[in-house]
Amino acid sequence: KQGAGIPGQHSILPLAAQPQSPPTPATSSPPPLHLLLYDMCARPTLADVERLARGLAAARRGTGSRGVPHRLNAEEHRLYELAKARGYAVLKGSGHRRERKGSPLLNVLRQRADALDECLVWCQQGVLTDHCCVDFSPRRLGRREEVMLLRCALSVARAMGGAA
Repeated sequence: KQGAGIPGQHSILPLAAQPQSPPTPATSSPPPLHLLLYDMCARPTLADVERLARGLAAARRGTGSRGVPHRLNAEEHRLYELAKARGYAVLKGSGHRRERKGSPLLNVLRQRADALDECLVWCQQGVLTDHCCVDFSPRRLGRREEVMLLRCALSVARAMGGAA
């Protein structure tokens, strides 16, 4: 099902692997202009992502935003290092802070996934249930490729007994 207002974000239970999108045939039509322009935007560098996580300015303009929290506190930084090692993050609840809008940890992880051209995967641990979430937007896929990837992920979730 569609995530909370973030394009390309979908929630599934559980996720075993991230399938790669198949190559598109040479005879397919070109992608829409807005996708071409989006893909032309430079990806952040890993060094800039690390600087944002520490609360410093990125070396290149256009990476990070003042309106979006990126600076991690000590606990979030510990979870960030674990997420880098594992390849996915585990959050208590949604990861949002009460005192600030948004989730700095998810924002930094999304920037890192964008730099690496990977999907962002995280698990939200709740009181009664846990949810695995996948954000396809860092891959900057076209709509067709994103739908195919979503179908693969949903079939994996159903095969493992999860609800999609």
